[in-house]
Amino acid sequence: MLTIIFLLTLLGACSSMRHQVTIRATPERVWEVLTDVKAYPEWNPFFVKVDGELAVGNSPEVTMQPVGKDAQSFSPKVLKIEPGRCLVWRGRLLMPGLFDGKHSFLIERIDEHSVRFTQHEDFSGIFVPFVGFEPYRQGWARMNAALKRRAEEAPPKREVAAAAR
Repeated sequence: MLTIIFLLTLLGACSSMRHQVTIRATPERVWEVLTDVKAYPEWNPFFVKVDGELAVGNSPEVTMQPVGKDAQSFSPKVLKIEPGRCLVWRGRLLMPGLFDGKHSFLIERIDEHSVRFTQHEDFSGIFVPFVGFEPYRQGWARMNAALKRRAEEAPPKREVAAAAR
């Protein structure tokens, strides 16, 4: 029995993944694009759909599209929201300790005209050594590039008109 526990402890590896992009936009603009989950099907090639509200304690249903793999759905629990700065959620496979991921979306001001946007995730659990992370890393790179394009373009006229009211 101790051998099995020791082996499971060894296999309970941790890993992390990170991808960053510099965006020529304000933190408020990047936050606006990032948290407008209803618009994800229009521009987001990785998190292609989100059903539910991004609020601390909520577990929206998220569909992601890793590069070269089938779409996958999960319901992460939103742990932290700081508007214009960060959104953190935790995804989990069935129960704690199998495969957990704490995913952070971070917005850091570089100067008055640009920010650094970072996706970072810490993975833990006994299945971590068996996961190929490259399709997800590529998906993040695509999402970050798409977020950059969307945040750097002028907001649609309907958004400008609504803000002027």
